[in-house]
Amino acid sequence: MLAGVCAILFGFLGQGPPGTPFIVMSFLVRAVEAIGVAAFSTASFAIVSNEFPYHIGSVFATLETCVGIGLMIGPTIGGALYELGGFGMPFWIIGVIICSSGLTIMICLPHPQDTLKQKNGSILSLFRSVMVWVSSLSIFAGACGISYLNPTLSDHLDQVYMPYWLQCGDTSVTGKTFSHPY
Repeated sequence: MLAGVCAILFGFLGQGPPGTPFIVMSFLVRAVEAIGVAAFSTASFAIVSNEFPYHIGSVFATLETCVGIGLMIGPTIGGALYELGGFGMPFWIIGVIICSSGLTIMICLPHPQDTLKQKNGSILSLFRSVMVWVSSLSIFAGACGISYLNPTLSDHLDQVYMPYWLQCGDTSVTGKTFSHPY
């Protein structure tokens, strides 16, 4: 949920003040979002391990496939949403998807059980589970959110005023960004 809310907030940063305040707010929102994504990612693996104890390898392979697909088509979707609705649209959409997926998981996920039960079935039976599809959509949405930055943020940064030390274009820009006192 934290990652989704931060993604939505990041979409509104384009309407804020340009220059240094924009950069500071961008770093703060993305840092808090990173905490949410790290918690989400860690919890996802723990939940999947608990829910599918006898099919962990197959389920993780499926989830990682969803991550790969999200990373492949995320920039295309992000670019299309950027063209459709501007800078904020990709972030608002992904934020709503992440928040709604989080709410769905909180409502539908069964409480953990201490005893493990042997479950029979094939890997194809996993695709009949609503929770597998919701989890896959959540991971897909998260991967798309990661890759939205590439096509959208660079164009937006060209439009805002930035101090000269951030525009110099050499390889020391990253170091200057974190060490400059202004």
